[in-house]
Amino acid sequence: MNRAGRAPALLASALLACGSGGLAGGDGDRPWVSIRGTQVSVELARTPAEQVQGLSDRRELAWGQGMLFQYPRASFQRFWMKRMHFAIDMVWIRDGQLVEISHRVPLPAPGTPDSRLPTYGARELIDSVLEVPAGFAQAHGWRRGDRVELSPATQR
Repeated sequence: MNRAGRAPALLASALLACGSGGLAGGDGDRPWVSIRGTQVSVELARTPAEQVQGLSDRRELAWGQGMLFQYPRASFQRFWMKRMHFAIDMVWIRDGQLVEISHRVPLPAPGTPDSRLPTYGARELIDSVLEVPAGFAQAHGWRRGDRVELSPATQR
């Protein structure tokens, strides 16, 4: 086999050895979001119950991990930090584009009644929200207008 014939065979062998996790985009079954070349592995909050629960009651969210909330049509959504134990960045998305970021959303003061918890939302319509650890968006230079790519596993 000549060199030209050997390259595709070697590439195919390498890809098979790596499995789907070795391909760009990560594990084909694991949902992810990519913004400015930074890929975040996400958990999907699809049902109303999952969306209400969100990241509440968790002790941490690892760097490079997130939670993605998706809605069937663009709307104004409000989020709160009920029973949260860590600060987050909220990335507001519409039609595959980052429209706004709420940086370092803080924890509520201990003992704050639910009726007094602040809520957070974008100033324009959104169809998805990505929650990541506080400071992650800034650390990766994310900004309004950035393209947001979703893995096939996130498709509604």
